[in-house]
Amino acid sequence: MDYYDDSTVGNENGPTACAQKLVLDGGALRLTGSMLTYMPQTELLHEPLLIRSSSNWAGIHFRENPTGQARIQWMATDGTEAPESVGWGLAETPKDGPEELFLPAAEGYAVVYEMAHRGGSDGNIWDGRLWKTDLTEKLCRCQVISSSLKETVFPLTESGGATVTLEDVREGSAAGSQNCPIFTHRDTASVFTYTLLEEGTTAPGAALEGNSLTAEGPGTAHVEIRQELNGKTNAYDAFVDFIRVPEKDCYIFAQGMTEDISFALEGAAFNENRSYIWNQSDQPQHGYVDWDMYTKTLEDSALRFDFSREYYNGLPVGEYSFQATAYFQSGSGRERLYVYEFTIKIVLPTEVENPDIRLSESRFHYDGTAKEPSVVVMEGDKADRSGEAKDFRMASTLPRPKKSCIR
Repeated sequence: MDYYDDSTVGNENGPTACAQKLVLDGGALRLTGSMLTYMPQTELLHEPLLIRSSSNWAGIHFRENPTGQARIQWMATDGTEAPESVGWGLAETPKDGPEELFLPAAEGYAVVYEMAHRGGSDGNIWDGRLWKTDLTEKLCRCQVISSSLKETVFPLTESGGATVTLEDVREGSAAGSQNCPIFTHRDTASVFTYTLLEEGTTAPGAALEGNSLTAEGPGTAHVEIRQELNGKTNAYDAFVDFIRVPEKDCYIFAQGMTEDISFALEGAAFNENRSYIWNQSDQPQHGYVDWDMYTKTLEDSALRFDFSREYYNGLPVGEYSFQATAYFQSGSGRERLYVYEFTIKIVLPTEVENPDIRLSESRFHYDGTAKEPSVVVMEGDKADRSGEAKDFRMASTLPRPKKSCIR
């Protein structure tokens, strides 16, 4: 329907002068006029299309909020096309009401409102919402900015690889859209996609499916992160490092019977000089471990720590927590760190009379690596302790046998 009216009744122009209520059930209504067009109580069914044409860019005024929803759009006065961009208000409604009252009528457009006021036809100041429609790209205030991953350094155990989950720090956050005037954009979160880049990836067997990154060995994975939010896109990259770490993180010694501890971190360009061991226990020994209590050795991409028993051999009975902090240069050129946490427990030695010592019945083939069969020490029907053979000490008053060489 095409409605044209440039006359006034009681200082008002439009359907309100001839109807108390207007029901629009689907279809389209084009309102043409050079003056502000006043609407009566309006009911909108099945999202009708409201088209406004005005040589003076005067809008449509609703004294009360219509019920339902309508699609709205400007159209040139000759009825040939919709203007690409119009900064004038298309419709006016009371200042309080639903945000989803009007929807864009054409693809690529959006509807927003702002608070406004002006002189009314009755001589009073009108305060309310001024609705506008324009190209989405001009109205959208959503932000997609370069971000970073929550975790960029992952451990690999000595026995194999790992699959980890990549997650951007902005994932799940609606911060980028909360200030957007387009109500359908507001409170929406960005969508992230991850792609593995061949250049800069050194980790063997690196593969990426969705946000699950797999590596079969230590090294770096170069990843592209693409962030999308309501039609806006931003791409940036990140480097993920995999460090081979010791599987063992707890060392138990009987007081006065400690041994040296040796472990290595592998798979990165470590900075030997900056790496250190820290005693984080709530004990007098808390703090940096003296340099002369351990040595660091850097070989290729492996940093080895050799922790001297001299340090903890004199510790009282108790449990002590340590951190070995290793700095390294990532594929991005930035310095990162990995913290290997381990515990040393000092316990009182247990004297066992007439022990029943049960050794592992497993067979071992010497291949150049250490073999540590399990040992169980029984006292009666009670297992006093079990573990690796090197954890046990036996004292004897019998004289030691003379050494002999068997050929």
